[in-house]
Amino acid sequence: MQLEISVRRMFVEVPQVLVLCLSRAGPKGKIDVSVNTVEKLVLVDGNNINNEHVIKSVVVHVGSSTDSGHYAAYVVEDNAVVEHNDECVSLISTAEGIKK
Repeated sequence: MQLEISVRRMFVEVPQVLVLCLSRAGPKGKIDVSVNTVEKLVLVDGNNINNEHVIKSVVVHVGSSTDSGHYAAYVVEDNAVVEHNDECVSLISTAEGIKK
């Protein structure tokens, strides 16, 4: 299933750090669709000045419902993507490899 959603917000002043939460919970439980992301977000402030935000980390939930499951974080560190999963920290790939 592919679902395309776009949201538009106006900023008087663009924040230095932006936190986005994409809730995939619906009235019948977790919506099981993949979320495609972009590497950079360009936000325009009230003066029409572009402000570029680079994605530094993503937290994901793995599980069949909103009541159970597990969270892991993927963080860009020194041009590499590192998975933080409980006590286990693993190098996933270089940032260049992800672009391909």
